[in-house]
Amino acid sequence: MELLPLLCLCLLTRSGITSAQLNGPPLIKVEQDRDVVLPCSLSTKENIASGVFDWKKVAQKDAAEKEVFLYDKGKHYNDGRDGQSEQFKGRVSHFQDELKHGNASIIIRNTKISDSGNYTCYFPHLRPPQTFYIELVVGAAPKPSVATLDETKDWSLLQCEVHGNPEPEVEWQDSAGTKLPAEKPQVKQIGNIFYITLNVTVTKSDRYRCVATQETISHQISAETYVQISGPPLIKVEQDRDVVLPCSLSTKENIASGVFDWKKVAQKDAGEKEVFLYDKGKHYNNGRDGQSEQFKGRVSHFQDELKYGNASIIIRNTKISDSGNYTCYFPHLRPPQTFYIELVVGAAPKPSVATLKETKDWRLLQCEVHGNPEPEVKWQDSDGNKLPAEEPQVEKIGGLFYITLNVTVTKSDRYRCVATQETISHQISAETDVQISGTLQLSVKTVSQTNDRALLQCEVRGASADLRVEWQDSAGNQLAAKEPQLSERGGGDDVTLQTTVTKTGHYHCVASQKKSNHTISEDTFVHISASPNEWIVALIVSLIVALIGWIGTTVAVAVLAVIVIRQNRRIAKYINTSQDPGNQSSDVPPVQTPLVNTTVTVSEDTRPGSDSGNSLKTSA
Repeated sequence: MELLPLLCLCLLTRSGITSAQLNGPPLIKVEQDRDVVLPCSLSTKENIASGVFDWKKVAQKDAAEKEVFLYDKGKHYNDGRDGQSEQFKGRVSHFQDELKHGNASIIIRNTKISDSGNYTCYFPHLRPPQTFYIELVVGAAPKPSVATLDETKDWSLLQCEVHGNPEPEVEWQDSAGTKLPAEKPQVKQIGNIFYITLNVTVTKSDRYRCVATQETISHQISAETYVQISGPPLIKVEQDRDVVLPCSLSTKENIASGVFDWKKVAQKDAGEKEVFLYDKGKHYNNGRDGQSEQFKGRVSHFQDELKYGNASIIIRNTKISDSGNYTCYFPHLRPPQTFYIELVVGAAPKPSVATLKETKDWRLLQCEVHGNPEPEVKWQDSDGNKLPAEEPQVEKIGGLFYITLNVTVTKSDRYRCVATQETISHQISAETDVQISGTLQLSVKTVSQTNDRALLQCEVRGASADLRVEWQDSAGNQLAAKEPQLSERGGGDDVTLQTTVTKTGHYHCVASQKKSNHTISEDTFVHISASPNEWIVALIVSLIVALIGWIGTTVAVAVLAVIVIRQNRRIAKYINTSQDPGNQSSDVPPVQTPLVNTTVTVSEDTRPGSDSGNSLKTSA
């Protein structure tokens, strides 16, 4: 990972020194043989197509100053001009289309270690002249190459190879960034490049990282690999399905002209079997002999993936006999590499659930599962509680176990059949919604009514946990209601909810159970007779119409004002009387009941006769 971002010299002062250059010239790092851009731009962005700029490499102890690139009003070294140092001939060019923006940057291609050093970008005809400085370091370490040299079920030997100049410091780390105790690094210098090899042995499954650091140029880069110690990766598949056995090189190198060989490891009842051999384009599907009879016509590779180092294969129509350990071997790699995979054919597919029989009070559910190894099967309710079921029926056909498990349920809920194969860490389930028709029943009635209000009652029978009951008006708005009452009757729970309404209209009682996704409702129509206030208003309106007909507009307005004032006084007196508890009469409208959340929780301790009394949990 680069520690410094790519620098862009965009803020230049008239002296030609940037704030970054106060602490030394900007540092550009590049791997050997890569191209690099040396940036140089004027902050004024003035057109320099008809100007002059000159790039030089500053003299070093072992070399004099060198001419890199000169641009003089359209003439430069790439169109016949003389004077360029031999070291840079044919490798340096500018960006012609960028000159109009004041950009004098150059690109050096196929960089060499000898290109490292300090460079100047000089504008001699500016007033005052300007010079910009850049330091180039060629030899930054590329991404390390990591590989597995050897492995057992208990450990893996990892190797990291890095090269660069200056000499990189190399170390292995685990996923937490802890430095690992490794072998002594092997260092070899070829030309100006240092080649380092560092091996380490690991004994735990983890993601390991090889880190190369070149402190003098503030450069660090790393590569990772994942190691599985606790046995080979496990692939699970249902019988008769296709399965991919993965095998890829971390280097992603092209293996189209290479060799890889898939084998099935010998078992107690069978010897080693040849699964698939690829040898520089030749394989079992285009005429090559030697494939085991068990896999003929069922195994193929991914031709288009070979260029990415992918040697994975696909086995079609898997059989129980395909279960076992497989190896993917690269004999011509240095060192050779082997990858291991365990395949288990017989993972249980999604269970099949059905209703065998039902009444208004119960339902008989059936779950059918098959697989190998033998699945453990159970029924659960929506809370994950295991249900008491019948004895499972188990039958073995070929290499598969077929299990049938029945259960009888008496409540509306979402039920789940779960199949578990612990030895292969496999679990799968299927669900079904059950609505017991006799479980939840609802009825509404008008308990009492006067000329200005009506008391409505909703009764829900067969209630269960997570029941919500509420009254709504015709627009679906929840109405204020009294505290719900809970009682036990006939082995079931009943909920009663009352509300008082004062307007004519349709009203609904709605009962819902979230877990079973079941909702029922019933509505009733209420007609409220006109109140005394309404008769008074009607009389006033009639008088106004009569007065307007017999008297002029002025007199009518005066009379209307007197009537309104008197009526306001009567209403005020009426309200004061209503607020005095000692003076209330049957004609006074009822005080509005506070709105409560009528979500009902039915449990053992809320039923009559329990220690805590007949309580019902609600929340304001």
